[in-house]
Amino acid sequence: MFFCCFSITIAGLVLSRDRLLGFGQAITMPLFFGSSALYPVDLMPHWLRVVNLGNPLGYEVDALRGLLIGTPAICGWTSECWWRPQWP
Repeated sequence: MFFCCFSITIAGLVLSRDRLLGFGQAITMPLFFGSSALYPVDLMPHWLRVVNLGNPLGYEVDALRGLLIGTPAICGWTSECWWRPQWP
């Protein structure tokens, strides 16, 4: 609901479909790449794990993955990957 209201607000401000699509992509793409949709949380660098904690799309991806595949949804993080940084 937040993203729907947010996009309606932006649409009222920019008054152009092309500008609205540009703003939508500028918001959606960093959220998508910062979520666990492409990479598992365990393979992410520590700073990206912290970003994933505040990313609402990360929670949605985990919930949908748990619903569709049957894996347990861990909501984007475990205590091990949050407190212990990955060293290369």
